[in-house]
Amino acid sequence: MRILLCALALLCTAPSLYAQECSWERDRPARGREAREDSIRKAVEAANRQALLDAAAAAGVREPRGVVVFTMERNGSEPFLRIFEGNLDAPTLAGVLPGMVQRAGQIPQRGPGRITLHTRLDTLPLPPARADGKRHECRPMLANRHVIQSAVSDWVRQQGPVATLPGTAYLSMFLSRDGRVLHSELGRRSGNLELDRFTLGLVPLISLRGATVDGVPTDVWVQLPIALR
Repeated sequence: MRILLCALALLCTAPSLYAQECSWERDRPARGREAREDSIRKAVEAANRQALLDAAAAAGVREPRGVVVFTMERNGSEPFLRIFEGNLDAPTLAGVLPGMVQRAGQIPQRGPGRITLHTRLDTLPLPPARADGKRHECRPMLANRHVIQSAVSDWVRQQGPVATLPGTAYLSMFLSRDGRVLHSELGRRSGNLELDRFTLGLVPLISLRGATVDGVPTDVWVQLPIALR
């Protein structure tokens, strides 16, 4: 699941960031190109998870755990894997990387950028879906609005003319099922180096309430745009 959270450096922030929104709407079937791309991505993620479980079994790891994040730049840079709070060693991860690269190539490309996929090895079982197959999803919520607003206000005052340059930095964060930020990166740069640095520096201050599916905590990617207007 990928969620877009919206915040402006001039403190014009979307209400959805401050209330834990729950909905059935996102379970409506996608259509056309969106449906095909979603199907391909899910198939790739499922194949990646099975490859990791097979590699863990071959390495003698009886109960694999943790989150594996795969990143591949569209510009041809070296792809790599990270594991968070896991019990697979580097050689085991290295063995599955070539297959992940090959499968990632099946995902349709939308311009420059990167492909980032995550695999949770120790999943939690979901209760049965309701009769129509839909599930109840609750988005993550920013739990310390005032802290972020204060940090943004202070930065804008301190930067002076730099803070008047337009631009938007997109902070991409991988939020674990217990609400902690396990990984963060700039999903898109703003063109303003100081704004990019400030945006990355916000990560230690951010406190988020995690996402759930049918009441079960789940991992989620969130994007926080910090924009100067």
